[in-house]
Amino acid sequence: MPARPSIKTVTLALLLPGMAMAAPQLRLHNALAECVSIEMTPPQSKRQQLILEADFRIKQATAACGCTSMRVAWHSELAGEALSQERFSLSGNMHKRLVLGTTTRTQGLRDLDLHFSCAAE
Repeated sequence: MPARPSIKTVTLALLLPGMAMAAPQLRLHNALAECVSIEMTPPQSKRQQLILEADFRIKQATAACGCTSMRVAWHSELAGEALSQERFSLSGNMHKRLVLGTTTRTQGLRDLDLHFSCAAE
């Protein structure tokens, strides 16, 4: 039976030269929380992209959380609209840089969701 997703909320601080911008709330929906922990640094704006640094730590095999392989996926959403996505192999603990979307699309007071789950084959 798949584990209950873990949801974390992080406030994003987008700082552009000389001006602070209202930042959305980042909500992490980790459907694999029983198998993989995710530690994130606050996202930063670089070259008009919202970048998040994440450390993935294996707690147990992803098969225990319902995955049929070691391939996992993430995608970001803003107000229900998909911004960015990626699939990758999670064969061990790793550090990954995630590009969540462009800062022009993520600025404002809206919520930004980051979903982490098994990759659909």
